[in-house]
Amino acid sequence: MKLTFKEIVNREIDKEYEDWIGSNIDIRKYRDGSIEIEDEYLSCVMSITNNEVFILEKKEVSLNEALKALEEGKEIESVASGYKFKKGVNDYISYKDMDYAGYYEDEPSLSIEEAKGKWHIND
Repeated sequence: MKLTFKEIVNREIDKEYEDWIGSNIDIRKYRDGSIEIEDEYLSCVMSITNNEVFILEKKEVSLNEALKALEEGKEIESVASGYKFKKGVNDYISYKDMDYAGYYEDEPSLSIEEAKGKWHIND
């Protein structure tokens, strides 16, 4: 049977583990969902457990690029402060910080550090 990496990761198994052989990478998938990946060229093994946490790496952009995305209706986020901004009612800019679930509708301000710093464009 041939499966893609995604299919192997999503596959439920009832044995303790399954071994999958690729062209230069081998995978051992365990019943609990953990996987080991072995790279034949580098002779190394990497284990990934179900509790491993990954953070989506976001592209960093300038304030100008972020403002263009804001005008298009996308949310932007300051790398410096973590504050998030979006277009609100009547084209006002709404913002939220990490500790508040909703958006503030009052007038946001930018620090010099935020204005000179990098930004993320969120989907």
